[in-house]
Amino acid sequence: MDTSNQNFFFSRKNLVGMGLSAVTLVGAALAPITTPMVLLAGAAAWGAGVLLTPPPKQPQQKALGPGSSASAKPPRRYVPAPVLLEEKLTAVAKNLRRAAPPQPVLDRMYELDTTLRFVLSEWDHIDSTPEHQQTVWNIIDIYLPEVVNTYIDAPQYQSAEAVAVVTDSLQTLTGAARRVKDGILDDNLRAMDSQARMLRETFGNLPGLDTGYQQGATDGTENGRHP
Repeated sequence: MDTSNQNFFFSRKNLVGMGLSAVTLVGAALAPITTPMVLLAGAAAWGAGVLLTPPPKQPQQKALGPGSSASAKPPRRYVPAPVLLEEKLTAVAKNLRRAAPPQPVLDRMYELDTTLRFVLSEWDHIDSTPEHQQTVWNIIDIYLPEVVNTYIDAPQYQSAEAVAVVTDSLQTLTGAARRVKDGILDDNLRAMDSQARMLRETFGNLPGLDTGYQQGATDGTENGRHP
């Protein structure tokens, strides 16, 4: 038997049609009608069962998500902000050194680089002051690349005039970064001072071991005893 015919024979449509046809044939046989009419009624019932029976539901294919094997894009790696900014700072500084500018430019860049890296190492410390984080982000991501690229793209970047302009710009950025650094250092000092006051209030009035020993010796002398 052909596979398609076999599948239809056992299909839900055919089974329902055959069931209706059997019921119709039994009912028609009991009725006072001729044999051709009985067969015709059975065939009609079978056809109605086949046509009206809905096909079986096909299983829905699940949509391929980002983690499926068919997805071409790998999951994006989360990079913390200070790590991202440090990578950008390293790239900009390397770009400037590659141009071999005069030493004053390298000195100003080193000063700015050192200050910014200190702030990045204390990034969590300035979570409570997002305006400071935004300042550092803008320096590294926007202003510093613009200053460096404009300088090294100039044909006369080795001239004294160009050096004076770019060092002034680098000093301005360093001043902004240093104010953030000074704020971090001041906060640390205030935290240390607050801790010191708390310790003095907690332990400052407790008698020392020497005081207790001397008091006991005095009491023994007054009672005629000698240590």
